[in-house]
Amino acid sequence: MCSSDLPVDDLVVGATEFCDDNGNGALDSGELSAVTDSLGAYAFSAACSGRLASVAGTGYDLTTLKAPPGQFIAAAGSAVVSPFTTMKVVSGLSDAEFQSVLERMGLSGIDVATFDPTKDSARATTAAAIAKILVDIAELSADTGGNPAAAFRGAVAALADQVRSSSASVFASDSGLQALVQAVALGGLREGNKGRDTLDETS
Repeated sequence: MCSSDLPVDDLVVGATEFCDDNGNGALDSGELSAVTDSLGAYAFSAACSGRLASVAGTGYDLTTLKAPPGQFIAAAGSAVVSPFTTMKVVSGLSDAEFQSVLERMGLSGIDVATFDPTKDSARATTAAAIAKILVDIAELSADTGGNPAAAFRGAVAALADQVRSSSASVFASDSGLQALVQAVALGGLREGNKGRDTLDETS
């Protein structure tokens, strides 16, 4: 099986991807794994029937030249592993509910299992902006001594919740975008900095 890892607005080279057979989010002994090539693609040596996942902090984004701070996951059979496949899994929403979320993010009609923003110029800017918010929160958590992978997952969940509760596109107004960023930041940093005092004043 071949897939691509798409974290921000470009491909990730040298990232470790694996077939998460038991769904625990960790690369365990006996699970298939592969490293993305210069085109961000990878192939397992055998068929994978489990969830797809990346190892957080491996590889580097071709645009930022940084390692993705979070873990990307995707449902079995997905052609890509990205923040958007991660959001679909983490949110637990039905296909119809998640399409509503995508519509309010300006990504109406896409199939996250195949969506490649590097080949979709009409949606690339929006996709990159959303992904950058998530990555920035994870990196901020790391800068304050937190867990960037946990922060990324928390930010993904908070983003889906905030968009779903919105009655309009999150980019329709400055206030809507500000509310989105604040909710994502709070959700991400709360998860990434659990047990620390950095969020006491904002909780």
